Amino acid sequence: CWVCLGLWGTPDLNYLELYSSNRLYLALSCGCCYITNYFNGLEKLANNEKHLLWYENKKDLLQKIKKYLNSYKLRNEIKNNAENLARSKHNYILRIKNMFDIINQDTKEFYGFLD
Repeated sequence: CWVCLGLWGTPDLNYLELYSSNRLYLALSCGCCYITNYFNGLEKLANNEKHLLWYENKKDLLQKIKKYLNSYKLRNEIKNNAENLARSKHNYILRIKNMFDIINQDTKEFYGFLD
């Protein structure tokens, strides 16, 4: 499965840290080899070429598309890693628990960041 989001993105919003829609999390949870434009802070949520693919310019995008279209094995590794990451870090149960922990002042941390 391939999901491609926002070719070249929305440049006026790319400077915002962690600015993204829920499509990122939906694609990860579906076990897709997801490709998206880089946005500030994305590396806190997933690793490039391990959980998903991100690009920063058209040349980078085209190189990654060519590389991963030619390798079922690499795509499948990303697909499996993405699904495991979504289950362990980016799920609704964890988000709700995190929200209640913040409200109850048990933490100020976001549980979805990579360690």
